[in-house]
Amino acid sequence: STSLTRLAKLKLEKCHSITGAGFACLSSLTSLEDLNVILTGINDEGLLAISTSLTRLTKLDLLDCRSITGAGLACLSSLTSLQDLGSLEVFAAGGGT
Repeated sequence: STSLTRLAKLKLEKCHSITGAGFACLSSLTSLEDLNVILTGINDEGLLAISTSLTRLTKLDLLDCRSITGAGLACLSSLTSLQDLGSLEVFAAGGGT
């Protein structure tokens, strides 16, 4: 079978249907260094999955991801290789639709 374990860059921008559970499926992409999840349904569950398995991430784009809270962002502290939060926009709970 084909494996994507050496994939270094992944752009999922505007894939609105991907939520936290979907991001857990990325856990096998252990060589991933650059991840773009702009305008996706990522939430705290997804950030937890990313922060525990994608430890080589150096760049993460989170622009307009409206389901992330401070708790989710706190998970990112375990990504010690992370150098660039390319885009980050956090919305208050219940704000903006």
